[in-house]
Amino acid sequence: MDNAQKAIMIGVGLFITIIVIAAVMLITGIGQDLLNSGTQQLGGISESLRTQIIDQYDGKIMTGAQVKSAAIDLVNRNDSSIIVQIGGTDVDSTTAVRAQVTSNTQKYDAAVTYDESAGTVTINFATM
Repeated sequence: MDNAQKAIMIGVGLFITIIVIAAVMLITGIGQDLLNSGTQQLGGISESLRTQIIDQYDGKIMTGAQVKSAAIDLVNRNDSSIIVQIGGTDVDSTTAVRAQVTSNTQKYDAAVTYDESAGTVTINFATM
């Protein structure tokens, strides 16, 4: 009788172990699906932001006042995937924007380029 009781205990232990492993695998699978879904949503947001920036600035002719406002807004986003240039010079602060744009009536041509390898959008406001 003692051996039968040990065999039953071992069998119950194995059964519980199998249930625990199955539960862990199920939870891991659900977590992986959630992570993949979140990554896809983040990629969609990034793509949407890039499209919005391209539509808003690419090929547009803007005054100095509009360039100041747009550049300051873009710089203040603190987004490392957006590079702002005025006349080919990178600007990374409000002070740098104000130093580069001296006239509110000067005309600027905006051009947007996207570097797929780095995932960055460069907005260049060039004087006309």
